[in-house]
Amino acid sequence: MNTTMNIEDLFPLSDDEKKDALNDDGLELNEGFLFNEKNFNTIILQSKESQDNQQKKQILDVEKFIQQYNNISEKNDLLLWLKQNNFKHLLTDQIQSITDEKLLTPLICAYWEAGFDDWNDLLIFIPHLVSNNLSIALEARSAIEGLARPFKEDDVHQALQIIESKYDQLSTEVRYLVDDIVELLKSELSSNE
Repeated sequence: MNTTMNIEDLFPLSDDEKKDALNDDGLELNEGFLFNEKNFNTIILQSKESQDNQQKKQILDVEKFIQQYNNISEKNDLLLWLKQNNFKHLLTDQIQSITDEKLLTPLICAYWEAGFDDWNDLLIFIPHLVSNNLSIALEARSAIEGLARPFKEDDVHQALQIIESKYDQLSTEVRYLVDDIVELLKSELSSNE
């Protein structure tokens, strides 16, 4: 970022927009306020305080994230930033809520590329594995294969039920991916016995 540029040039806001952008602490709208941590902090937005006025929830600016993720020169730094700050929840929250298939593929891919492997996330990826979108199913398979084991037995049973309920509706290509995961899940069950 060019630090010699005026903040007004970067963010041409009206006086009312500036007032709305300021938080309750009365901080000045400047680079320190807008970019208070390293390069990628701008992809996290703070929502208003929760009803009990004690917790703030971080959410991912998906469009900005994907823009940076698709930029080869920024991708590795972005993935490292996710891992170092343990921002797995930012990805999983969006993976569970977004329905736009173009956005899902890079989010799921970023999960496993950043090295996240929480076995508790199995059921987050199973619905995407049984998608008829081959790229989403492929990334979901990669994420599932990279998860730490052992999985919870109840999660494995639930995952197998979800797969079974959707299997007949899947394309042949996706079925090959799903079959690999079914084998993995069944081997998990047999090793837990």
